[in-house]
Amino acid sequence: MKRPIFWLVLLGATLQHCVEEGQDLNPLTVQFTCMLSGQSPEGGRQHGEEPTTLRISLEDNDGNVVFTLKEIQLLKLGDAYITEPLELLQGYYRITDFLLVAGNQVQYATPRRDSPLAGSVNSPLPFGLWVSKGRSLTVTMEVIDVTQQVPEDFGYASFFINVTNLFDIAVFTTSEQGYSLTDAKVRILKNGEVVKLPIGLPAEWTTNFQTRQISFPGNPDDTYLLEVKREGYATYRKWFVPRELKASLGNLPLKVYLVPAVFTMLAYAYTVNPNSHNFSFFITGHSGIVKVDWGDGTSDTYNISPSSIQLDHSYPSAYTYYPISVTGDLDMITGFSAFYQNGGLNTINVQGLTELKEFSMGLNFSPKVIDLSHNAKLESVWLPALIDLENLILPTDGIYTFVSISGPNKFSAAAVDKIVDVVYKSVVKNNRQGEFTLSTNWIPEEATLLGPPSAESLVKLRRLRDEYNWVIFPDEL
Repeated sequence: MKRPIFWLVLLGATLQHCVEEGQDLNPLTVQFTCMLSGQSPEGGRQHGEEPTTLRISLEDNDGNVVFTLKEIQLLKLGDAYITEPLELLQGYYRITDFLLVAGNQVQYATPRRDSPLAGSVNSPLPFGLWVSKGRSLTVTMEVIDVTQQVPEDFGYASFFINVTNLFDIAVFTTSEQGYSLTDAKVRILKNGEVVKLPIGLPAEWTTNFQTRQISFPGNPDDTYLLEVKREGYATYRKWFVPRELKASLGNLPLKVYLVPAVFTMLAYAYTVNPNSHNFSFFITGHSGIVKVDWGDGTSDTYNISPSSIQLDHSYPSAYTYYPISVTGDLDMITGFSAFYQNGGLNTINVQGLTELKEFSMGLNFSPKVIDLSHNAKLESVWLPALIDLENLILPTDGIYTFVSISGPNKFSAAAVDKIVDVVYKSVVKNNRQGEFTLSTNWIPEEATLLGPPSAESLVKLRRLRDEYNWVIFPDEL
């Protein structure tokens, strides 16, 4: 049987704007045009369903995905088809998918390299092309009628391309200059497995410093996991239902702000034993591995587990500051604690612990400020007798069930009011019971309300107690 082969031509790119020196950073407009010629009787169909869209996947010269199965409308002009304009930056690209579609059915496709039909075309996929200023670009693509073949002949597991879930994502990092779009890897998972795209590839993309479109098949009412990774930053994870996410976003992209993967402490050894200069802390979490650089030229590796593990180190001298840095699977850590006689802390930075749920510290010597604002999943905070502590910064979106702050410490009334406000708003937003301690002394018999709270904060504490069934201590309301 004669295989029906059609020819598709990529029209020349026209420059919209340019700079006089260096690479052009402004997009060039590209259009695709094709003509589907008539076939001989042995060539198969004469009058099949006409394609209405082109689905194309593109990657750059470094192998980064520019877009996957991007849909470009086809307009028919006589016996020819022309696409709507597509904007690309100057550079080298590889076409990795090239499908002509009617409705949700592929009608014509370019076979992939090493597929059974690869030898039937002069240039199987991936197919390279240059987009450059002042250059007339004419690239001929060959497509074959898929109705006479099976997807495997083209190198595809399936030609099912009914993509039902669609949204845009913009990933940012922060610096002293503010927020900026960044390059990150995006994945969609379900039940612990990466979702498969219609062509059999995993649902994975790179943002390439721009807002990009995410599209994948599946029930829009199911729950999926969005995962965003960039080296040096904590992994971002968000559970979502596509239909609900789309409704909440409207026409705007989902904005993701990556936090540096930082877990550091400026610590000094201190124990009751004058001959033992130790510092230690405890972590819990999911399966993973962390490496601790103790700041004195030594390091140790630890396995994270659901059971609390002690990370302990002996220093050559006491009351000397050592910069401790923890790296590895920081997003697997769910709990941190450091308590009496295990050393002192001058500063602590846990913004890289994005999955942190429990934080407790009871050192005689403590930081002046503990900033937990990046730990959005925080549920429990316990801070007894941190004598140098002046302020605690809590995340506004924490799901608190236990907050206990006991003196002696250096909290002002204003600092206490901010903590009350964060906890109160969190509970009002998501009704739940819990315990809230704000005491001047960790010894219950000597405790009075820390601060003391303002009249407005006292009203909020009463509401937590009377309307939301929270236990408030000391109850001087």
